Amino acid sequence: MSDQDILVLFKNGQREKAFKKLYHLYSRIEKLVLSKGGSKDDASDVFQEALIILIRNLETTGFKLTSSFYTYLYSVSRFVWSDIQKSLTKRQLQELNAQ
Repeated sequence: MSDQDILVLFKNGQREKAFKKLYHLYSRIEKLVLSKGGSKDDASDVFQEALIILIRNLETTGFKLTSSFYTYLYSVSRFVWSDIQKSLTKRQLQELNAQ
């Protein structure tokens, strides 16, 4: 199924079918998070967050997907994981300073 077909599913309110197609990309996002020091649970959380961001953007009137779903989800996942790592680092520094 092409990216265009998945977009049509979303536009026609068939989210469940669209998500099933997008979940085929999960293993590649999991590999990204694992390679950056995350766990499988982290990868699942990151992928879920990336899907939420995708849905919010698809519902925005002016949003236009200019890349493949894989490229989009990979990029968003990178930023989500980076933000998680930054917040963990800040929390760890705060804990050290509190001691």
